[in-house]
Amino acid sequence: MVKLKVEKGALLEVPIYEPHKRGKNWLAEIDLDPASPGGLKRRFFPRARGEYYYFIEPGVFAVEFGADYYSSSYKKHPNRVYGVLVWDGKSDAAEFHECPSAREAIAFAKKLLQK
Repeated sequence: MVKLKVEKGALLEVPIYEPHKRGKNWLAEIDLDPASPGGLKRRFFPRARGEYYYFIEPGVFAVEFGADYYSSSYKKHPNRVYGVLVWDGKSDAAEFHECPSAREAIAFAKKLLQK
């Protein structure tokens, strides 16, 4: 578990990010869905600006951080980190529990929500 800094409801830190102009970055809440791309239904969190990355909400979420790089020949180099994001809406840090796969992140989030 790592703590990610939060200020004014936005993350100041993320586990991965592609700064290149051909980079594609996102944070999405995920759930299993065989009809969606990659078998995951995604609800994207809004991007923030400046030194902030993404706006987040209070709660417990299974998430995917994406940071893909596209080469000049349009070859995609995917980079993903899955886990569970926990934030109470008041503190200056959110907990991020990294998981080896999307499926494990979803199961762990459900387990935390049952407590």
